[in-house]
Amino acid sequence: MITADTRPSETRAALAVIATGLLEGEKDNLTRYRGSTFMPGQRFYIDPLDAPELENKRQIQVVEKLPGVQWWDAPGRLLQCEPGEAHAFATERTEGALRIVQGTGYDPGNAAYRFHTAINECSPHASAFVRYLTRNNNPFRCPTQYNATIDPATTRALLLDADVVHCHIDWCLPQNVGLGQRPRPGQVIVKHYHGTQFSGAKQVPHGRQVPVTNAESDDATAAVLVGARLTICALRPGRIHWLPITVPVARYAAMVPSEVSDRPWPRRPFRVAHSPTKASIKGTRDFISVVKRLQAKGIAIEPVMIERKAHADALKLKATADACFDSFALGIQGSGLEAAAMGQPVLAGDPDVADLYRKEFGMVPYTFAPTWQSLEKALERLATDQPFYEDERARVGQYVQDVHDYSAVAARYDRLLALTLGRPPLLTPTGGH
Repeated sequence: MITADTRPSETRAALAVIATGLLEGEKDNLTRYRGSTFMPGQRFYIDPLDAPELENKRQIQVVEKLPGVQWWDAPGRLLQCEPGEAHAFATERTEGALRIVQGTGYDPGNAAYRFHTAINECSPHASAFVRYLTRNNNPFRCPTQYNATIDPATTRALLLDADVVHCHIDWCLPQNVGLGQRPRPGQVIVKHYHGTQFSGAKQVPHGRQVPVTNAESDDATAAVLVGARLTICALRPGRIHWLPITVPVARYAAMVPSEVSDRPWPRRPFRVAHSPTKASIKGTRDFISVVKRLQAKGIAIEPVMIERKAHADALKLKATADACFDSFALGIQGSGLEAAAMGQPVLAGDPDVADLYRKEFGMVPYTFAPTWQSLEKALERLATDQPFYEDERARVGQYVQDVHDYSAVAARYDRLLALTLGRPPLLTPTGGH
């Protein structure tokens, strides 16, 4: 039992520890020791004899027990579900390069592991990617580098060593190992929002979207806020920066089998990929009905339904399609971006999202189909009008190359970090030095 009047022995050296504040039943996540209270991540010294009790209560991390961590020479810097070779941009630290630790529990849309790889493949910075893996917390079996559930000590070491702490979705990366929202002073903290909240098939009101309800706490943390889609950035204009979903365009394009890419026109059957991850908002029922009506009209068309598959298998199946219907809601998303990288036209809806694209780019990059009627017309034309098909796939393909390719997003992120730190960026807009 540790008491306030316990005195360290004059012959024992004090032990350096870090407060983790994970004692069950404590609501404030603070570490208490001999009448003093310590914030998560705060370093202090204890009598070594008190360490076992505090460690058992998960109140501290002993500094000398933290493992050494690797950055530029670490395994797992390049994570892939697609074939093809990837090479790290840098294998040792160069001037200005940053140590970035990012993490999440659930990897939304398989976006986080790809962003991690994009940083390592296309920038001089080093990213470490941590997930809190639990049973069935991602059905797509996407890869990760570190598992904080079984190795919290390495996660703490990465967090304390990093220059940038990049939290996907929420604060679980540092908080789940008891280090609060800012593990040490001077770090850049990034909060990365990915999703839009729905109630059934309806999008919840602006004021109930998570980036809005979290605004006060995000601002109190002085976090750099980024959003995966323009719709998220529009929730707090000027405060949330756009960090587009990443796709490795060249490697995805190379996945398309020659028997698909070399098929003569007209393509019979015309195969349309669709991933009904949230069927009520994506328009899955309407899509199936549209396909059946077109088939009844004599159009050789068939759906390619991609569901309940690991990400690698989903990509492989998608590469056999001729086009992709992504979603009525939210416009083009991760599934459509993958298809566009594979050379397919992408159909999607949402007038509000289309307006955001017109404002940002002066055009809508995907084949706009906001209703089942417009979807039916667009699919029929894509399946029968080759010049239209080529124009639509070229436009969305060029957009994905310019905005979502690994090199483009890595360069955008480097510019954002440079702006935050008040220094010049290390990369050019195209991703080189």
